[in-house]
Amino acid sequence: HQMTTVPKFIACPECHANDWQHLENAEFNAPYNGERALKCGNCGRMYPVVDGIFVMWSDQLRGLLHDGAAGDAMSDKVKRANIEIYNEVSTEYGEHHDGSQHYAQTLLFLKAIADNFRKSILDTSQSVLVDVGCATGASLDLGAHAYSHTVGVDISLGNLTAAKQRGHTAILADAEKLPFSEAAVDTITCFATLHHFPNPQAFVSAARRCLRSDGSMMIAGEPSQRAMTMGPLAKAAWSARKPVYRFLGRFSD
Repeated sequence: HQMTTVPKFIACPECHANDWQHLENAEFNAPYNGERALKCGNCGRMYPVVDGIFVMWSDQLRGLLHDGAAGDAMSDKVKRANIEIYNEVSTEYGEHHDGSQHYAQTLLFLKAIADNFRKSILDTSQSVLVDVGCATGASLDLGAHAYSHTVGVDISLGNLTAAKQRGHTAILADAEKLPFSEAAVDTITCFATLHHFPNPQAFVSAARRCLRSDGSMMIAGEPSQRAMTMGPLAKAAWSARKPVYRFLGRFSD
């Protein structure tokens, strides 16, 4: 088989080296078995390549995905919930966002601002756009013509399968340990995703390491003080729904 070509900007999420050895028929727990895998030449960690998707798991994610280990730490619980939920609803989630005009306009606006922040990139053949929490990749279809590499990062293999089918580089990774070389990324977008991260500060630090000196990160769609004014009404609506959910739970999970 022809070896999978690894983009130069992909690096080990733990040691940040990008010295890769290619392995054939590496054995991992399903569904992460693949015909190929990558082994970091620096630290020896192994990463599956599943249907063209790079599974660049952090040590924590490997425990959750491969070993089935879920500790009592809140970070483990949150990430495990994100994995299970978005693997379950990836198709419906993608259809919802693909048709969202507000979503499209916001992302186009973000990328237009990001392009203005990029002072000058003479070699556009090497420009890299990364969308963290990419879902099914709809965001990468929008306003990305200025970039030669469009990369979707998500925690859900189901989401990334759709992103890969759209023609984007798909990477399963931990947002708190982004698998990119230092100063290798031009623009990072993160839409309605930051509040899913157990440690947003770790994500921002990881993004800063990956960004070029003239790069930018654009975040939108997050809870705000203005949105929180709806808090009491939202809590009342949620409380009203709980008895209904309990009743329906008798018949279906």
